[in-house]
Amino acid sequence: GPIEGEGSGFIIRPNGLILTNAHVVAGASKITVQLRDRRQFPGKVIGIDKVSDVAVIKIAANNLPTVNVGNSNKLEVGQWVLAIGAPYGLAGWAHVSSYTDPPEALLEYGLWRLARPGAEASTARLLEGRLHGGRLVARLEGIEDRDAAARLTGALIEVERSALPEPGERQHYRADLLGCEVYNTEGCRLGTVRYFVDAPAGAVMVVEDGGGE
Repeated sequence: GPIEGEGSGFIIRPNGLILTNAHVVAGASKITVQLRDRRQFPGKVIGIDKVSDVAVIKIAANNLPTVNVGNSNKLEVGQWVLAIGAPYGLAGWAHVSSYTDPPEALLEYGLWRLARPGAEASTARLLEGRLHGGRLVARLEGIEDRDAAARLTGALIEVERSALPEPGERQHYRADLLGCEVYNTEGCRLGTVRYFVDAPAGAVMVVEDGGGE
């Protein structure tokens, strides 16, 4: 079937000239441009330079807001420049780190609970998601633009325990182990499972005794 791709760009002329990456539009049979106000226009490639990976496309629109383009002749070493990229978030899409196996199995759960440090947890419905470039991306109900997507940064995704499949023999979910008493092989109590820490070698179970150690 046809292969789809996405990219971002900047409006450089009010009459619809847009600067983007050459690899985004190279070989494309159809180009659709969506503006921040969610209007969509068919795009036409005006010029392309594969060496610098830059392309210019045109849409049939006028009086568009534009970016201020700097003068390359006046650039000095150490000055900030802006790269074209990170299309996800422009329409509410966000990258997601998934610990399910495989990672895309997280997309099987349609209702996510988002827990953010210092903020009240909220519930969001998953509208769509997929693997993109080896990473998982998702779009949630009510998240319509980059600003809304950015506010999700650092949120912990949780799903209802009842929605999870039953674990196999000698398997347990972390949530089921929290609060359990831990004893060594000699029957001496070591403490209570409080939380888990994800380490490079695997998850570490943190056990505290009555003294909080």
